[in-house]
Amino acid sequence: MQIGSGHEVYGRLQRFVVGLLLRLPSSRRQVESELSTLRASLSAKLAPPYPQLRRDVALPASGLSRAELSDELGKLALLGQKDGKTDWAEGRVSGAVYHDVQEVDEIANEAYRLFSISNPLHPDVFPAVRKMEAEVVRIVLYPPLHGPLAVLQWLLLRAPRLTVPPPPLCPLPPRR
Repeated sequence: MQIGSGHEVYGRLQRFVVGLLLRLPSSRRQVESELSTLRASLSAKLAPPYPQLRRDVALPASGLSRAELSDELGKLALLGQKDGKTDWAEGRVSGAVYHDVQEVDEIANEAYRLFSISNPLHPDVFPAVRKMEAEVVRIVLYPPLHGPLAVLQWLLLRAPRLTVPPPPLCPLPPRR
């Protein structure tokens, strides 16, 4: 018997028993009840109704005017605000948004305005995007090596490229 086979047998037996228990009518009712409660809470949290917003389910026959579009975008920007503030802008959301200062937002908006229609798949048409992309890749792959963590950085950068000798093979038992 192999080392992992005991765990496999236990896992299969456990799945079989749980499957049998879930087929019982009382268990099935309880699971369905808990699932419907979970679906309702997720739906209320992730996709609440917004009666103040237009709801388009198909492309309209004609587009919105610039004023109507601006008004709709303003309403969308207010979603998620409490007392005129958002959790992410107040720093109460970890890892979702890296909000810094107004100047950074202005620079990001300017960059988006200038390059939002560019396509990096055509570097001959958009050479500026190719240049910026190459710089970002270079910076991510090869950060500056200085300071107290320089050796660690060097090891982490080169670890995938270091060759590690394979473990020694166990000798085969002699043939009889």
